Parts: sequence; C-alpha cells; structure tokens
Amino acid sequence: MKLLVNSKSHRVLYAEAGKDVVDFLFSLLTLPLGTVAKLVADDSTTAGSVVSLYSSVDELDDTYICRDNAKDALLTPAGGCSESDKLLQLPAAKAQQTAQIFRCNGTSYPNNCRSYVTIVDGTLCPNCGAKMSTRAQLVQPSASAAVSSRAAGAGFVQRVVTYTVMDDLKVAPMSTISGITLLNTFGITDIGSLQEKTVQLGYPEGLEILKASLQSKTVAPRLLRSTMASKERSRTKLTMKLLVDSKSHRVLYAEAGKDVVDFLFSLLTMPVGTVVKLLTAETMVGSVGNLYHSVDNLDDTYICRDDAKNDLLTPAAGCLGGKLLQLEAAPPESVDIYRCDSTIYNYPDCRKYMTKVYGATCQNCRSKMTTQLVEIVEPAAGGAVSSSAAAGAGFVQGIVTYTIMDDLKVAPMSSISGITLLNTFGVTNISSLNERTVQLGYVEKRKA
Repeated sequence: MKLLVNSKSHRVLYAEAGKDVVDFLFSLLTLPLGTVAKLVADDSTTAGSVVSLYSSVDELDDTYICRDNAKDALLTPAGGCSESDKLLQLPAAKAQQTAQIFRCNGTSYPNNCRSYVTIVDGTLCPNCGAKMSTRAQLVQPSASAAVSSRAAGAGFVQRVVTYTVMDDLKVAPMSTISGITLLNTFGITDIGSLQEKTVQLGYPEGLEILKASLQSKTVAPRLLRSTMASKERSRTKLTMKLLVDSKSHRVLYAEAGKDVVDFLFSLLTMPVGTVVKLLTAETMVGSVGNLYHSVDNLDDTYICRDDAKNDLLTPAAGCLGGKLLQLEAAPPESVDIYRCDSTIYNYPDCRKYMTKVYGATCQNCRSKMTTQLVEIVEPAAGGAVSSSAAAGAGFVQGIVTYTIMDDLKVAPMSSISGITLLNTFGVTNISSLNERTVQLGYVEKRKA
C-alpha cells in the first residue's frame, strides 16, 4: 500500500490500499481472542488479561479438562478467515469432517423415499417408516469447479476500487476530492513537503497492525517503524467467592466453579468483531472500533458478496460465552443435498449417490444431480440423544473449585496454594480477610 507522509512533521497522513490490504484489515474482526492472545503473547502490553487467560488454559493439566478436544478449541479456536491466516502465518484450520448422510433402504416407495435424507443415523423415513441407516456416498465437484466458485466471492470488498486507510484504521473508498479534503483537515499548505512511500505488508507488519488496533488510536507510526525495521438483561447468574483484604480494600483472588471458568475460557473463542459489538466501538482502547465502523458504514456497492458484511459485523459467537452474554447464535449451516433424476427402475444404484454441489455428475448414470432432497436434521422427539453432549459440556471438570486471579490467571484450588497466595500478597493478619459471594450476570460478564 502507499503512504502519504509529511516529511516535515514525519507524520503519516493516510494510506492508499487495494482489496488485498482492506480484506486483511477487515478480517481482523473475525479473529477469535484466543488466536489474538497466541499471536501477541510475547508483548505483555498488548491484550491485557487475555494473555493470562490463554496461558491458564495452556498450563491447565488435562485432568481438569472435561473432553478431549476442549484445549484445542480454546488454544486454537476455529474462526478468522483466509485473509488474516495468510499474512499472520496462522496454521490452516483443521478440515471439518463432512457430516455423514443417511437414507432408508426401502423399495416399496422408491421415488418418494429418495426425497428424504438425514444426518442422524436411525431416523425414521417419513415416507415408508423404515429407519434411515444406509450411508449415502457424497459426490464431490471437479477441482476446477471448486476453484472457480471460491474465486468468485473471495474476501470482503470489491477489487476494482482503491481505498483510503486512515491512521486510526478508518477505511473508505478513495476519491481525488476526498484526498484534497483530507489535506485541508490535516492543515497542509505546503504540498512540497508531502512524500509518497510504498510499503509492503508481511507477517511483522500484520502483527503490528493487529497489536495497534487493540492498543492504540493510531496505527501508522508502529507500522512505519515495523516496515523500516523489517443495562442488566439476564436473570442468569454465575456465582463465585472473593477473598477481600478489608484493610487495603483489595480483592486478593476469587474461588469459582466450572460455570465461571467455562465462561472465562470461552472468551478466547469470541471473535474480535463480537467483542467490539458487545462493548461498543466507542469504548474500545485501540483502533479496532474504527475498523468496525468502517465496515458498518461501507456502502454495499463495495462489498463483493451478500454475506460479507454480516460475517464481519456479526461473526459467529464464541461457544458458551455467546450464550451467557446473550449474543445471537450463528444460524445453522444450510445444507442443500441433490440427487440425479434417474428412476429407481432404470438405475437402482443411483440411490447410493448424493451431492452438496448442484450440477455434480452422478457416478452411476453420469447425469447431472439437480433434484433437491428434503433434509431431516433431527430425529422425532424422544429419539436417541447423544450422551456426549451432556457429559462433556463446557471445558473444565465440574467437581473442582478453581482460583481466579485479578489478571484472570486460573488454576485448580488447593489449601496450600491458598496459603502461598496469602504470602505472595504480604498478608500477615488473616483477621482482616473477608469472604464475599458475588454473582455474575450480563453486566458483569461484559466487563470481564
């Protein structure tokens, strides 16, 4: 991108950037806090207590974790998009396992039965009443078709426009008139002092932008240095106990159960855009609030696909934390499933093949698969419910009490560690210590 620099004041006035840079900046709103914490862990001044929270998860013994993939869900949460992944060198997200699709094996009503599929093994076919337990084979599109569909609406903004990026990360489509207006805003009278500098964004610069967006109202100085160097709404309450030193009026630490710890840990899965929406852009310390407003104010003309704005302004809420903070849950992914239109009598083996891609070729009769099926997402009421959903809910074990420090360090509690903490705080007279029970509701959770 190009920077307009006042050589007299050594000040970056604004930048000109294309789609690739703007897509990267906007994609920062989709990054989960856990990913941010991992990226900025070496800079203790960057993201406040979220780094301590991240470290607590990393250091927590697996004994206290309630399910096998809980740590991975917190330390490497799903989220973000390819625009940020590439520049910040994030590992590729683990490919989600394709949900298995089942059909019935009845032949009495062949054509009607072919219209129904399910993702729950054993669901009753609404046509013949038989159990849908026969696994269908999903046909994948050709590689060229997959590439072309991805390229059509990649990123967030249109490619044929140049954008103005301000020092506080306000982004808008650029025009000559707006450029002149900006110069007047900056009080520039001598345009001879202005210089154009072209900078390239790599991993160090991307990381500096991310840090500055959370820390500072100005981004360009850090970017330039890097380049040169290389109201109560919920009745739901969570309860925890505070140990308070009544003499110094200081909270030493808190004791909490699984519900509180699960909530705190779930914050790591919450995207930055959700945090900005929840706390409001005006209260954010860094420039990320301006980035959020830029997306909100950008005319739809400049958006390259219908759902791009929603992906940025209302990214999928973090697990559990979204529920406690009364965030709207992400709508379930719509799955359209297609089959070919060959009759069962001519091509019985066609029943085996289905696809999620309209127009894919049937592996049996070679015709196009364009007939949409009716997907049955859930079995009838009273059907089997996965026990793992209840057994492994949240992240940590429920039979343990946890210590929560003021900087959000979390660890399993013990009487010995409690005494050690008192020594750390320099407490000699325990009669000055009081126990208080507090409840966490919507307001308190927002401030966490």
